[in-house]
Amino acid sequence: MDRSLAQSDVTGESIRLHDLQLDYVRARQVDKEAPDLIHGAIRLSSHVIAGDPAQFVSKIIGRLLFCQDIPAVEVSG
Repeated sequence: MDRSLAQSDVTGESIRLHDLQLDYVRARQVDKEAPDLIHGAIRLSSHVIAGDPAQFVSKIIGRLLFCQDIPAVEVSG
């Protein structure tokens, strides 16, 4: 991690990607809209997820239900 563009967060439980890495991931994505939709869903739910990580799945699925027709964010049970 010391020599990469990724950084550990304060708690050490997650990593942050450098903009170059994020751009690469987005460029590899077939559906250019999907990463932004997923990021937005996580951002809008982050306050709830931070307080109760067990709610991650239900919050993200709930926020992405309207995107079911996009294969990259297909919500399946």
